[in-house]
Amino acid sequence: MIYKNPIDKKDIETFVENAKRLNKAVALAGINKMGCNFDDEILEEYFMIANQHVHVLDEFNNFMEEEIYQMMVATTEDQDELILENTTTLKVARWWNRACDIIPCNGGKDIGIQKILDYFNFNKEEATAFGDGGNDISMLKYVGTGVAMGNAKDNVKAIADYITDSVQEDGIVSALKHFEII
Repeated sequence: MIYKNPIDKKDIETFVENAKRLNKAVALAGINKMGCNFDDEILEEYFMIANQHVHVLDEFNNFMEEEIYQMMVATTEDQDELILENTTTLKVARWWNRACDIIPCNGGKDIGIQKILDYFNFNKEEATAFGDGGNDISMLKYVGTGVAMGNAKDNVKAIADYITDSVQEDGIVSALKHFEII
C-alpha cells in the first residue's frame, strides 16, 4: 500500500442520511468490496458503464464502519449541495450527468498520481494521464501531458495537451504511438 485516504466516518453517516432524505441509494467502496444500501435503477446504470453491478448489502450499516474510500450516488448536479449538506470533508467527482462519485476533499486522481510519482521518485512533468470525464480534469492538468480521449466532453478536451481517438477506437494506443512510447 503506497497511500490511502479513507473518508471521514461522521461524513459517511451524514452523507447516507442526506441521500435517504432524497430517496437515493448510496454505494460504498472499501478496499475489498463494494455495496449499496438498497436498489436504485439509475445507480445500476452508472455501474453498468464500467460493466459492474450494484450489490445490495444486508450488512450495509456494518460496512459503513470499515474504511471507505469512495461513495457513489444517483444524483444530478443541481442536487450536489443537498447531498453534501453538513459534511466537511467531501467533494463531488462527476463524470456522468445522472450520478456521481463522492471522495475526500483532499483526494482525487491528481493526488493519487502525485503519491505514485513521489513513491517512484518521478516528477509530474514525466507523467502522462488519459481521461474523458469531468472527474479527470484535475489529473490531466496535474501531469506533464494530459491526453483527452476523442469521446471526452468539450471541457475535458479544452484543458488537454493532446486529443487522441476515442476509447472505442483504441485512443490510448494511438496516443502512445503518437508520443513514440510504443
